[in-house]
Amino acid sequence: NGSGSSDSNALSPTADTYANFVEEFLDRVSIKTIMGGARSIGRNEARLMLAQLRECNIEFVTYDDPGVLMLDGLPVSELEEFLESGGESLEMAIRGPQPDDLVLTTDQYNSTNKGPKATLSQLRETLEKFRKATNPSEKDMYRKEFFLLYGGLSAPSQQSIQPQIRSQIENAIVLDAEHQETLLMTIVLPSADEEEKELVLQGRSGENAEGYMGPTSGHGPTGSTGAAFGERYRTTSTGNRSAIP
Repeated sequence: NGSGSSDSNALSPTADTYANFVEEFLDRVSIKTIMGGARSIGRNEARLMLAQLRECNIEFVTYDDPGVLMLDGLPVSELEEFLESGGESLEMAIRGPQPDDLVLTTDQYNSTNKGPKATLSQLRETLEKFRKATNPSEKDMYRKEFFLLYGGLSAPSQQSIQPQIRSQIENAIVLDAEHQETLLMTIVLPSADEEEKELVLQGRSGENAEGYMGPTSGHGPTGSTGAAFGERYRTTSTGNRSAIP
């Protein structure tokens, strides 16, 4: 098929790393975690997938995003074949706006797609929504969103969470929905005040090495944290990454 041809290299910034777009999608998107055993992709699952692939906050992937509409209703068992047969037009829709698109200026793109992908405030808000949700589908969506948001936290934000709780969250990433829901009903995240105090302490301890603001390069802690989250899921999964349940 044409999805892995040289014609789509302009659309594939990681073409030198992945053989084709399909391989990149299957490697970067935690399909099993997002689907949680469901057999058909809904719009919420599609949004989570695209947010993870595009490395952006889920807020920037709308329900009427062309990529979301294309994935909505697709059986998970047909996802790989669908991506392979879709060609360049499907890849463009799935990837969404690129840095050189006329729709976004460079500043707009950077503010949308770069920097921390999630904050502890968003994590607290999602946890609260999960606990208040009475609709099973909403509860399921917030559960999945919580673990994806956790993977997108900056290193300082993760460090402000108690080590024992961090360990519980990270261990639960590969557990089933029932175990994850039990954890989310019991864990306690730091309040905004506690988070601020911890960040100040971290800043003071790191002043000699990097200064209070920490590293400012484009490959700071956020990217590595998200990568580690994805890698943790993939290395603990039993099947081949291309084999979709």
